[in-house]
Amino acid sequence: MNQYAIRTITCAGCGKVTSKRLRPTQRYCSLACYRRSSRPQRKNGQEGACQLCGKPFYLPHNRLEQANAYFCCVSHANTWQGRNKTSHTCKICGKVFMWSPSRHEHYNILYCSLACRDADPDRKVQLRRMNAKQLAMHPNNLELLGYGLLDGLGIPYERQRLIGDKFCVDAFVPSLNLVIQFDGDYWHGNSQRFPEPSARQRSRMRLDNSQDAYMTACGYRVIRVWEHDIKKCPSHVTALLQAALVQP
Repeated sequence: MNQYAIRTITCAGCGKVTSKRLRPTQRYCSLACYRRSSRPQRKNGQEGACQLCGKPFYLPHNRLEQANAYFCCVSHANTWQGRNKTSHTCKICGKVFMWSPSRHEHYNILYCSLACRDADPDRKVQLRRMNAKQLAMHPNNLELLGYGLLDGLGIPYERQRLIGDKFCVDAFVPSLNLVIQFDGDYWHGNSQRFPEPSARQRSRMRLDNSQDAYMTACGYRVIRVWEHDIKKCPSHVTALLQAALVQP
């Protein structure tokens, strides 16, 4: 039996009287009217008030189960959430920003953003010092071989010394103002093994020359020892170091 028949109803949504083919239980004149209606018969929540402004509004049942405080809009929720934040002034740009108290014990609050943090020259120096300390604690195999040769000569030296707060050198002899670098053949482009260096090697070679020029201008003597010589001709490297360790 067909459940649709010509019926006359007063729409529960818009209040318009409509006569057309409808189901016996249909209370709305159209699907659009049904979707626009408030459908009070389906509401299982309750009326509540905004925690910030006190404005009354309807709270669905799922929100009642998920939270203890309720807000009429997102901006009021954000304002309430940040009510205990403290204000700080950025060290770099001077901008005033807010910070949650729960993060105070884990961070040194100096910057409003990562960009300002990375632009701080004091932080760059700190990172270089931390890197030098880490490298001194965990030298690579080439550095261990070089340090072994220096230890055999009995001359006091420092490992992973930071020069001018700019870059870290492998070994430094304070009494002679001497810098000693142990260079890997591939990474630093040993011309005897790599006559046609790659773009990456050429970039590293330019950086090495720039560092040497800077240290020389600052009054340091610089010698570089190749990985191939340390591994294959340690006696030659020892003689080279002995000659460099003589006070000029």
